[in-house]
Amino acid sequence: MILYISTSSAKASVGVEDPLSKDFLFLESSEPKEHADFIVRAYITLQKKSNPPVRNPSLIVVDTGPGSFTGLRVAVSFVRAWSFVTKIPIVPLSSFNAIEAQVRENEWIVVNAHRQSLFVQFRTGFYDLLSVTDLIKKLEGSSQSIMLKGDGIEFYRLQDTILKMGHRFEPRLPHVIELRKYYHRQREVVKQVTWKELVPNYAVECSKLFSPGT
Repeated sequence: MILYISTSSAKASVGVEDPLSKDFLFLESSEPKEHADFIVRAYITLQKKSNPPVRNPSLIVVDTGPGSFTGLRVAVSFVRAWSFVTKIPIVPLSSFNAIEAQVRENEWIVVNAHRQSLFVQFRTGFYDLLSVTDLIKKLEGSSQSIMLKGDGIEFYRLQDTILKMGHRFEPRLPHVIELRKYYHRQREVVKQVTWKELVPNYAVECSKLFSPGT
């Protein structure tokens, strides 16, 4: 069984998949910022619903950020501890992958970074840390209509500004549904790591290029 975990935003999601049948079950947290309790409860519930029930996953795919400091710390600590005991391999993926598994042309992924800042992925593999003002300037300078996906636009109440400039937005939070889609698209190239190598992505280097699974 493959276990998927995403806690990089205010709400968490956990999913399990049978790698043979491809049956996939998931649960979402109903309350924000209850990540620690939710991960355990969700896994136990999903484990019982699995047919047949299984004890331990054979692989854990986890959203490592960027995103919520507390959420990322909870998920990474949970996965590290479990992998340390059971030696289960881990696939760390970006929260951008958990918002949109396949970024298309003229789509930007926009994630709230707090302090009037946003993590923005302009195309698959490249992302930057921008102030709200700099994001608006980039959009003003674009000759094409951009679709912005993520939680950053609503958080800073930029909906009207975006629409007036001729752009569009789709509110989204990172979710195990998209994380699973991305994993299967990139399964041949994603990197598996051990518990010692798993780290949360709290900070971002501007214009960073990351390969699938990092």
